[in-house]
Amino acid sequence: MGIHDRDWYHDHHRNAAAKAHRPSATRFRTRSSNSGWFPWIFWIALIFCTLLVTKLLLESKRDLPFPETGQVHWFIERTSETVAPLTIIAPSDEQVKYVVHLDDWESKAPVAMIPVRGRETAKIEIPLGRYRVTMTKGIGWRGPGKLFRMNTESKEATSPLEFYSVDRQIVGHTIRLETVAGNMDTRPARR
Repeated sequence: MGIHDRDWYHDHHRNAAAKAHRPSATRFRTRSSNSGWFPWIFWIALIFCTLLVTKLLLESKRDLPFPETGQVHWFIERTSETVAPLTIIAPSDEQVKYVVHLDDWESKAPVAMIPVRGRETAKIEIPLGRYRVTMTKGIGWRGPGKLFRMNTESKEATSPLEFYSVDRQIVGHTIRLETVAGNMDTRPARR
């Protein structure tokens, strides 16, 4: 055996011994794929759920007090013109709040926003005219712009609600919210 053969023999056995003590690439990949992903997914899901719960709790504390029933938010300047009565009757669910928007039928300009609490009745006076009626219900009042935090559902009447005078007699209306067999056809609102 020559000196080159002896060196090759030593290098060969030294490399074989080192490979035996070193983990192989396939064995390392298999181990990491079984145990490496689950902790990451678990922690990411836990952080996401914690953030979601925190957000919901903080949002619930930001709810504003709902206005008193019949406390109208006018978008127009009320003048001393002839008015007609409007009565809005809410169903008996106290948790759900309602907002009725009256917009001018032709111009679609907002006229009034009327808040109504469950189990209560709003009686107000509206200037004579033709109005588009939009009824919104929900939980968690956010104010006139955003309305409600959750469970928001809006419906609008398909035909105008008209307040008018005939032979010095003023014609008003009564709206019963959530009535099954009513005479006001509605569709989902387009707001």
